[in-house]
Amino acid sequence: MYNDDEIERILAENEAHQEVYEAEEAAKPKLLFKYKPISNCVDLERVCGILQNNTIYMPNISELNDPLEGTNAKMLDGNYDGRDEILTQQRILSLSESCFLSTLWAHYAGNYSGICLGYRRADIFAEAEKIEYVNKQTSWSTD
Repeated sequence: MYNDDEIERILAENEAHQEVYEAEEAAKPKLLFKYKPISNCVDLERVCGILQNNTIYMPNISELNDPLEGTNAKMLDGNYDGRDEILTQQRILSLSESCFLSTLWAHYAGNYSGICLGYRRADIFAEAEKIEYVNKQTSWSTD
């Protein structure tokens, strides 16, 4: 059994954890954005499909335009073992917290001629997590 002091301490710890959780949730953006080109018929059909069918395409890693995407990914256990096999089985959806990023308009929205779609985070993307990019390159050796 717990005595009154222990119960009070546990309740205070739970309250502190709840406050941290609520602060983290409040700091998350309410909208997430996907930049899309509409510079040709295929691009326009894809965007119309997204809007009409409420779907979005998620490529696997081999279909991405950035050859370094995922190369620094570690598995949840902190190592790289089996990473390549797992990454080829996963689908990737890159979203942004802002619709005002000129680099993304240039690279992903047809050089400023495309569209930026906004999604409510509270819906299907409630569990989306931000990826932290680092400038550290990993060296691989065949020795």
